[in-house]
This record gives sequence, C-alpha cells and structure tokens, in this order.
Amino acid sequence: MPRQGTGFSERFERLSRRVTRAVGRPWAFLAALVIVLGWATSVPLFGFGDTWQLVINTGTTIVTFLMVFLIQQTQNKDGKAVELKLNELVAATITDGSQIVFLATHNGMAIRFDEDNVRSMGRPARGVRGIDLGKNDYVVGMAATPKDRGVGEDGKACACLILSVTEHGYGKRTDVDEYRLQTRGGKGVINVKTTAKNGKVVSIQLVDDTSELVVISQYGKIIRIDTNGVRAAGRSTQGVRLLNLDKEDKVAASVVIPPEEVKDVPENGTLLQ
Repeated sequence: MPRQGTGFSERFERLSRRVTRAVGRPWAFLAALVIVLGWATSVPLFGFGDTWQLVINTGTTIVTFLMVFLIQQTQNKDGKAVELKLNELVAATITDGSQIVFLATHNGMAIRFDEDNVRSMGRPARGVRGIDLGKNDYVVGMAATPKDRGVGEDGKACACLILSVTEHGYGKRTDVDEYRLQTRGGKGVINVKTTAKNGKVVSIQLVDDTSELVVISQYGKIIRIDTNGVRAAGRSTQGVRLLNLDKEDKVAASVVIPPEEVKDVPENGTLLQ
C-alpha cells in the first residue's frame, strides 16, 4: 500500500529540481538583473505610488520565501547523498585482535593506532572514530600490521611498507614505522604531500619488496608494476610517477596482486578435465 503523501512529495521534488536548475543558469541571473534595473528606472519615471510599491515588494518577498523552500529541498537531498558517500564502508580485514591499524585519507593524512583502542562490539554497531577528518576529507584505505615485525629468512625484519597512490598517477612507499603510534580518533600526520601536481590520495596498499601492483585509470589505462621499483620515501613527500595519464584522466583504483601459491605437481603431470 503506497504511503500517504508520496505523490505530493514526488511532485514537489521534481518541481524543486527544475526550479533549482533553472535559477542556477546564467540567463536566469540576467533576467533577474534586467527586471531589477527596469524597476529601479521606472519608479521615478512613472511616479508609481506607495500602494503600487507595496504590492511589488510584497510579491517579491513571497516569491523569495517560496524559492527558499524549493532550493532547500534540493540541497537537503544533495547533502544526504554526500553524507552517504562519506559514511560508506571502505575496507574490512581479519585481525588477531592485537595488531596496529593504519588509516589513510583522501587529503593525504594518516593515523596509526593500536587495535586495543577499538573495543569489541556487535555486528550492527556503528563503530568508533578512527581518525578525526578535516573538512571534505574521507578515508580511502585501511591496513593492519603486526606489532612484532618478525624476522624473515634473511635474518632481517619483514618489510611492512605503505604504498600510497594519488589520482594523478603518483605513488610512494613508506615504512610503517615512519608513522608514530597515536591514540585512536586523533588528527593523524601527513601521509602524502598532496599538490596540484600529484593530486589527492586514491588508495593505499600494504606491500613488501616482492609485491606487484596493478593501477587502472578512469579512462581504462592500466599498468602492472613491481612495487620494489617504487623508491622508498619519507612520510611527507609527493612520490614518483607510476602511470602517465591524459590531461582529464585520473587513477580510479589500485590493487596488490596476491602471490601465487606453489603447488606440488606430480612427475607424470596433471590431468586437466
């Protein structure tokens, strides 16, 4: 059964969209300017009385009053769309409950905090604040690293590097230890020095010296690279170019290729069916 008032709400929404589009165009501004100038010059010319001016002023006030509601309807809808975009789920990962969480934002900030700062909660819970975002900023990626870096076969600590990719095709690798541990919910530190040259941050990936990365642009350009070819750089740097892009093109996404599993192959081969 349809809800009462649905038909009126839909008609009001269509009207508000049309009015907002119309009054936001250059010709609408010029038409309003002509009307105002015409009114200003005609008053002393024709000597309109106080009653006529009262009628015009009252009509103008009523039109302005109604326009506010029409335009506000569109702004409310756009605001909800932006809020949903900023609050969408970005990433999820399985942890052992004792790892270090790394969050990176679109404007080049990042925070690293202990997983113990995030209390255990139920499935439908909204969660707690990981990073205090600036205006128009949002989280682009998350990574979880072990507290104990461990030791590899070569006797050295295992590499845990954050590879950040920006929208203009730039990237950099930075060791996670470059980011000091903070308390959850802080402002964070600079992850990438974003400029007009390299653009905002699109994604971050946790890599090591054996990882391979695939980067794809909005226009469909794609490249596969060894991440060890991207030089390790400090935290607040712009990075190096990973992909040459056209003027209007931007990086859409990047992903680390999972390592291939080594399979035992029988001496007499494997039958493919």
